[in-house]
Amino acid sequence: MCARFLPHWRAASAGSNIVALGYSESATDAYSAVPFPTPARANVSGIVVSANGDFAIKRPGATVTPSAITFNRGGLHGCLVNMTITGSTAGFALQFFSTGAAGAYLIFTGAEL
Repeated sequence: MCARFLPHWRAASAGSNIVALGYSESATDAYSAVPFPTPARANVSGIVVSANGDFAIKRPGATVTPSAITFNRGGLHGCLVNMTITGSTAGFALQFFSTGAAGAYLIFTGAEL
């Protein structure tokens, strides 16, 4: 799969893999900027997620599973994703990671021909 036309992130192994760092906007909204190792051909405009349960958010005091992972804003070098979570606090720094599911993926769409 050509990363310029279909940027993606795939778990390297069945263990926990950090996707990106992020922050809490509120008790229920979190954002993470996922970088692309190769610039996309055009700005991405969507996301396909293997399953919400394949990912988790580590915040101070807890690790939570997002109830939704959605597209927020895309570019050539990365994508801002929105994650719906519970019990966070605005301004918290977060880790966005895969939970150990082999084959967990994020596919960023819109850069293909």
